[in-house]
Amino acid sequence: MKPLGRRPTIRCTKYVASAANIENTRLSRLLSSEFIHLYPNEVYGLAKSISLEPSQLFHYFYGDGKRPVVVGGN
Repeated sequence: MKPLGRRPTIRCTKYVASAANIENTRLSRLLSSEFIHLYPNEVYGLAKSISLEPSQLFHYFYGDGKRPVVVGGN
């Protein structure tokens, strides 16, 4: 996965983790770059939690070239 660079701003990781079905501590470690790889079910959960097709988010994290613009539906 490409590094996120600057840590994304999220008001409450507890809500994001719950919506994406990811443990809150794991999400916090992902955001702090302690862990750098997402499991496929985590990409799927994150995508569904922000109304994206999982393939869009997968391409964002793992695609070659320039990152696509990803805009959630919520």
